[in-house]
Amino acid sequence: MNEFEFLEEIAADDPVVLGHAERIISGIVDSLQGDFNTKVQSVMNSVFEDPEILKQFNGGIRYTTMVGSVVNRILDALPLGERRMSLLTIGTILPPDFVLPVMERIDSLAAEIKIQIGRIRKGRPYDVSAQGLLPPRKAAIGLFDEHYHFSDEPELEEKLSNNSVLVSGGMVGLDFFVRSMLKRAKKAGKTALFVYPDNSFDSYKKIVADHMEGGRAKHSEISTEPENGLHLSAKNVREFYEKNPENDQKVWCITPVGNPSGTKMTPDQLTEVCEAIVECDPEAIILLDSTYIRVLDPKDARALVARVIRNRTVMNRIIFLESFSKTHGLCSDRLAILFAENRSLIADEIQNQIMSSTAGTPLNTSTEILAISQLQPSEKQVFAQMYELWAHEREGLFNYFKQFPDLFDAQPHIKESELKDPMAPYLLMKPKEGVTAKQVALETWCFGVETAMGSGNYIRFAVGAISEPTYARYAEAEAV
Repeated sequence: MNEFEFLEEIAADDPVVLGHAERIISGIVDSLQGDFNTKVQSVMNSVFEDPEILKQFNGGIRYTTMVGSVVNRILDALPLGERRMSLLTIGTILPPDFVLPVMERIDSLAAEIKIQIGRIRKGRPYDVSAQGLLPPRKAAIGLFDEHYHFSDEPELEEKLSNNSVLVSGGMVGLDFFVRSMLKRAKKAGKTALFVYPDNSFDSYKKIVADHMEGGRAKHSEISTEPENGLHLSAKNVREFYEKNPENDQKVWCITPVGNPSGTKMTPDQLTEVCEAIVECDPEAIILLDSTYIRVLDPKDARALVARVIRNRTVMNRIIFLESFSKTHGLCSDRLAILFAENRSLIADEIQNQIMSSTAGTPLNTSTEILAISQLQPSEKQVFAQMYELWAHEREGLFNYFKQFPDLFDAQPHIKESELKDPMAPYLLMKPKEGVTAKQVALETWCFGVETAMGSGNYIRFAVGAISEPTYARYAEAEAV
């Protein structure tokens, strides 16, 4: 008897994808006519317009990912499987083979650490602090130091370790943050006003929107300019405060290395934006969604945040959100941490939200972070190699799209010289007026997600699921 026989079912086709594919195939198989491209277009039209998929998968990323998966399943099932669509829709990570042994070592170390903690604590008691264990919080801040240099500031590492909470993933951290800011504003007799650029993580926008019911809060989305890399500028901040003088609790969210844009702020840009916020509004709170800062080369990351970290007035208003999902390919393990120099930004509301909603941080979160901290330098290096692979794929994909001038407009938000550098695994492309993601997929065989910005419509492509060189050859060809 195979005690792990369930693994066969896990390895099989996603039953939801398979169910949609089989249902749609039965309705179109007899009507497919024309050449290969015409048949593929008919399949894509049927899937994109399928009412069941439209109903079940609300939201651009989930919807487009399901559409692409179903299209590929149909192409495989019918005599059309000469080629598969590249699903560049969802920001998941499928690490290359050379990373997998290190990920298995993390699992092994975490399991052993959990056993030892269970013996010491004589069981699995609740995390009544709602912060997670202190050693993994210290370990996380220590791991981040290579990219942030917190250690350059006296006692800062200790403060950040103490003023931190482990959370089950970045999205959960964002939700707890939003809820805690609502409570904070209510206690102060104010209305929370959540402010963010259009180049913000789409899920954060939805989390904020979900908490708007009943008029408990307001939100404001600021349009960014391509010449600023689709990031905020100090001018944007000052114009916002001129138009919004009300005594609301302003809560800013800034993503220095962007999703969806795949671009990064300059050091001056980030510093000047944060300084402008605090100058205009000393009581403002700034969330730095730093999920992708540690994908940068360490020297670039340090340059990006150095002046912010040295500015005590600014640091007093900042909460950092860091995650291990993308940096270590641990998307389904859900490991993240919120931390701040100013304890009042973390304590009480955020910890109370965690305890009341989850009964504390899971022990698994602590043990995995401790395991990651135990990796040898050579093991940590494989993740840097993964980021290099993403950079080559982003650059190659950008060059590949140059072959389709009928589809894409100029891309002034992209600095081509930066495409060679490790960054977030995203490429945001501006299509020509009227061009859709479906049309791009049909001509390029690349599925992306339509993304609306103040400066127009874009399509976001994610390369984190590419685990071996694919589009990199187009980067190499242009270099030659």
